[in-house]
Amino acid sequence: MALLKISVVVPEGEVYTGEVKSVVLPGVEGEFGVLYGHSNMITIT
Repeated sequence: MALLKISVVVPEGEVYTGEVKSVVLPGVEGEFGVLYGHSNMITIT
């Protein structure tokens, strides 16, 4: 399985940068998963 390169950034700075198989994130209408090949995205909460 291909890996995603992700960065998790909070107001205080970067908390994680690395490669993962997938990531599950909270959304307005519930959680959503992101796998390799997903479109690039930036979210604000």
